[in-house]
Amino acid sequence: MMLKKREVLHEVRRYFVVLFGCAVCGVGINLFILPANLLTSGLGGIAILLHYFVGWPVGVQLLVYNLPILYLAHRFVGKRYAVDTILGTVLFSFGIDVCSPLSALHPVRDTMLNAIFGGVVSGIGYGVIFRFGSNTGGVDVFGAILKKYWSIDVGTGVFLLNMLIIAASAALFDLETALFTLVCIYATAELTNRWAAGFNREKAIFII
Repeated sequence: MMLKKREVLHEVRRYFVVLFGCAVCGVGINLFILPANLLTSGLGGIAILLHYFVGWPVGVQLLVYNLPILYLAHRFVGKRYAVDTILGTVLFSFGIDVCSPLSALHPVRDTMLNAIFGGVVSGIGYGVIFRFGSNTGGVDVFGAILKKYWSIDVGTGVFLLNMLIIAASAALFDLETALFTLVCIYATAELTNRWAAGFNREKAIFII
């Protein structure tokens, strides 16, 4: 019974940390990315694009877009992964919309600084989420399904989706905004990988 209680407390602490990561993502997106008309990668980029032109809340959009993906997570990957995905997606969507008033502050006017700091701050948030075993839905679920059943790397598909988002940014805004979006996506990916894996730079070499 004591062990079970310890496990419950561990899970509660873990989801509080995931909630913190989602809040950090919400701050990065609303404080830097949205005021500069930048986009993010994956489904978030599509949601932000529609937010600019239709005014729909980004978090609510992400929750709706992820509904079929959450079903796939439960159906093909497993119950534990599905629970982590559902909670991560809900908390992430909640974090973005709760922090939405920050976008009116627009504290930084330089687009490059917005791209860098937006990518860095949101990347740290994503890294915390992934490091503690959760995720924000979207293409991550497709990646888990492809890896489990066909051992296929989803990186190519994600790359193509991001290129479409950058192309849409260039077509709807201008080339400079698209390039700044690329900088933001790169910074997000770099910080996500570092925080998710830790800052350990040790390498291992296996000689066969």
